[in-house]
Amino acid sequence: MKTSFLIKRRTLRPLAFVVLIAGCSSATVAGNGSGSQQPVPANNLPLKYTARPTVAAITPADLMSRLYVFADDSMLGRQVGFEGNLKGTKYIADEARRLGLVPAGENGTYFQDLPVYARVLDKGSTIRIGNTTLVAGRDFVASGAPINASGGQVIFGGVEADSMNLLDSAQLAGKILVLESSPSPLNYRALVQSEGFQRYVASVRPALTTITIRGSELPDAITRPALQGTTVQLRSSTPSTVGRFAAFSISATNSAAQSLFGAPVGSLHKGQLGKNVEFDIRQTE
Repeated sequence: MKTSFLIKRRTLRPLAFVVLIAGCSSATVAGNGSGSQQPVPANNLPLKYTARPTVAAITPADLMSRLYVFADDSMLGRQVGFEGNLKGTKYIADEARRLGLVPAGENGTYFQDLPVYARVLDKGSTIRIGNTTLVAGRDFVASGAPINASGGQVIFGGVEADSMNLLDSAQLAGKILVLESSPSPLNYRALVQSEGFQRYVASVRPALTTITIRGSELPDAITRPALQGTTVQLRSSTPSTVGRFAAFSISATNSAAQSLFGAPVGSLHKGQLGKNVEFDIRQTE
C-alpha cells in the first residue's frame, strides 16, 4: 500500500517550508568496517557521517543517515526566503518519491503552495502630532499588517505586559496605546501561559494599535527588520483592526513619546491621555 505525502511550500520563490523534529540521547556509528556499530554520546557526535545500509528497525544510526544530510552546511539552513529552505524540502520530496509515496500536493507534486509576503516600511512614512512630524527610521518603525485607522488619541498604558492595575477596555477603545518597554527581557513563552497575561491581552485588545517606547534610540534589532523587510508572513486579506497582539505595532523613541504627551516618559501615569496623532504609514510588499 502506498501512502500519500504532502509538503507545504511557500510560493515566493525559492521559498519552502517544512518542520522536521528528531532526537535521541545517544547514537551509533559504524565501527571498524565489519558492520558492527558503536554507541557514541550525543554530545560527542561526529561532524560528518557516512550513511550505512539501514535496517528494519528505526535506529539512531538510521536517523543519522537522514539528519546528517538534512542538517549539513551545504543545505544552507531553513530560513524562509533563502535557497536552503527550498533545498531542504526538495531533499524530503526526493526521498518520498524514492520510497514510492504518492504525491498529494498541487499539480501532481509533493507540495502545496501557500501565499507569503515580505513587507518593508516606506522610509517616507510619518506620524503627525499637530505641527510635529515623527519620521520613520529615526523616531519610529512599524511592522506587521497595516491598521484600519488614520490616527487617534494616545493613552499611556505603563510598562508592556504589566498585568497589574489593568486599564478598563472601554478606556482603550479607539485609542492608541503607548507602552514603556520592559526593563528586562520578557519571557513570552511563560507569559502566554499565565492567566494574568491573558487578562492583560483581553484588556488591551480594543486599542487601535500600540506604540512601545524603546529608549533614546531605536535598537538595530527593531529597525532592521522593519526597514529591510526580513520578516516573511502568510498573507492576510483582512487588515488588522487590533494592535500589538494581532499583527501591527509601532516602536518609538523617548523623544517621540514626549511629543505624544507633551511630557517626559518618566512623568507619565497609567491611563494618562495624550495628543491626537495622524498616521501616514506606508509599506511595500
